[in-house]
Amino acid sequence: MSETLIVTEVVNSVVVTPVNNKVEIASVGVQGPTGATGATGATGAQGATGATGATGAKGDTGATGATGDTGATGATGATGSSGVVSVTSPITNSGTSTAANIGIDQTSITIAESQVTNLVTDLSGKVATSRTISTTSPLSGGGALSSNLTLSVGAGSTSTAGVLQLTDSTSSTSTTTAATPNSVKTAYDSLLPRLATLQYKSGAYYANGNYNGTVTPVTNTTYYHPFFVPNAVTLDRLAFITGSSFSGTSTVRMGIYADNNGIPGNLILDAGTGSGTTANQTVQITISQSLSAGTIYWLAFNSQTAATINTHYGASNSAVAGLPIMNFMTSSSFINQVSYSQASVTGAFANASSPTSSNIAFRLSYRVA
Repeated sequence: MSETLIVTEVVNSVVVTPVNNKVEIASVGVQGPTGATGATGATGAQGATGATGATGAKGDTGATGATGDTGATGATGATGSSGVVSVTSPITNSGTSTAANIGIDQTSITIAESQVTNLVTDLSGKVATSRTISTTSPLSGGGALSSNLTLSVGAGSTSTAGVLQLTDSTSSTSTTTAATPNSVKTAYDSLLPRLATLQYKSGAYYANGNYNGTVTPVTNTTYYHPFFVPNAVTLDRLAFITGSSFSGTSTVRMGIYADNNGIPGNLILDAGTGSGTTANQTVQITISQSLSAGTIYWLAFNSQTAATINTHYGASNSAVAGLPIMNFMTSSSFINQVSYSQASVTGAFANASSPTSSNIAFRLSYRVA
């Protein structure tokens, strides 16, 4: 058995390895390509430290650190001496050294007139004590202003002006008390059922007054007369009467108005016109108008064209008669002082506008359907 020697070229060197104690050398071939770099060997031991280099430039200042805890409170200082408040007149001090009580002694103060702003001017506008207050009934208690005065008002009566006690009574006969609105309403509410018994009758005529005298109306002036309706009705006629001395031809417009707190208000019905042509003539105007129960209305009369002698039955009187109801009035003394009139009314009626009180009343009538 033979051994073979393998010769391998390593970096231009020949390494001979005996095989079976024989060396066989063949020819050296061409150097092969460089082999891959081998792994880095282990790091050698650290060399000695070199000399210290020069000091570098100063770095930036770092951020301020957090504030430390507050230190303990120091000991209290010694108490100082007590203070004393000293004052001079007119200022006073009735307190102590630890609690002053400052005041002013007004008995020690003298102020000249010149030191008070506008004193003389202000006093000149005041009422002198020599002035007096005079009173007339029912006020009493006047006198000089040099002392306090007490003014008073005496009690009133039917003959003396003065203070009246209010009362809610609806049956009192006192002449020294005054009715309240409540007592008036109570009496009114009590009256309504009684008025309801005064029922209108169908086909009957009712007048605002039985006036036997005659009055000449002012042309184009509307005269308003109130009347009360106790039960709901429908009227089918309005009428007026020419006077006993009437002559010529007249044109009279009639109508019905609503009540507005005691005066004529809005127009309810313009009944149109009727013409008087002879004396003592009852002139009727046909209508159809429903009226509500328990309500006050106003009859309207306006002579828009005057006759030669334009008299009509009515009255002119200053007596206060109250509110006429139906045809129960039998005397011209019952003329209604609460009648109203309005001048310069021509043509068709409109709502009443600022009527004024009048003491003239005409004999007007209406018929229930």
